[in-house]
Amino acid sequence: MYDAAMGDDPFLRLERTWRGGRSMRSVWFPDGTGVAGGLGHETDAVAYRWDGLARGGQPQEPKLLIQVTRAGAGQLTTAAGTVPVGPGEALAAPIPAPHVYGLPPGGSWWFAWVLLRHPWAVERACRSLAEAGDRAGVVLTAQRTTPALVHLLTALAGGRLQDPLSWEEHVVALVLALARDLQGAPATDPLVALVDRHLAAHPQASPGVAALARLAGLSRGQFTLRFRHATGTTPARYVMQQRLEAARRDVEANDEPLAAIARRHGFVDERHLRRVFLRHYHVRPSDCRRA
Repeated sequence: MYDAAMGDDPFLRLERTWRGGRSMRSVWFPDGTGVAGGLGHETDAVAYRWDGLARGGQPQEPKLLIQVTRAGAGQLTTAAGTVPVGPGEALAAPIPAPHVYGLPPGGSWWFAWVLLRHPWAVERACRSLAEAGDRAGVVLTAQRTTPALVHLLTALAGGRLQDPLSWEEHVVALVLALARDLQGAPATDPLVALVDRHLAAHPQASPGVAALARLAGLSRGQFTLRFRHATGTTPARYVMQQRLEAARRDVEANDEPLAAIARRHGFVDERHLRRVFLRHYHVRPSDCRRA
């Protein structure tokens, strides 16, 4: 979950822009392209349920939904199964398509969303979705997608998307950010989702592959083979990448001592974080913070 007190919540400025209670805005152009989007908070699992084949969309004029979780969780169901959409994650899905998304029973979901109509954007996103494993929709870790989506919504709320070229600049940035996030591990894979949930629940721990395999009910060899098939990398490397990315975001977001950031994300100490940071990003944490 984003921690507003730490100053790393990308939605705070957007909420201020949305003051006055308006939860949705849109802009549409004469060529039929455009966007609707806003902020949402849902608590009724019965009322908040969207069927991707029953929303009135036309196959010849498809739209693209991107919805990023701020807090709570939703869920996306496709032929591949049902996957939670937790904090820091997004669902991406074309409309119309065979999927259903909404709330699990008894849940709540705070999110930001956009619905794009742009032929290139939908075609490019569908290609990325197919490569990630499910053309009907996927759940992903929204590291790059979140700031791009918030940037587009901020421009939409401020009335800065009236120029078609400005609109296209934003939609290209968002779809390419989505494509880059989708190049990582597809969160629809149950092993990846299991690891992500474990890391979110135990950020200070450094779980070994054997422990993760036991959580999945698999042998170490089976777990490693299936995980590598799903992600293209080993479980140990994936865990290190996730911890390092979380530490990098903290380094960039505030002036907290590096030792505290290192402990929070499972590194032995500040020296360990500096060494791994330099090897992976080719800059020191202090250089990243100054930049």
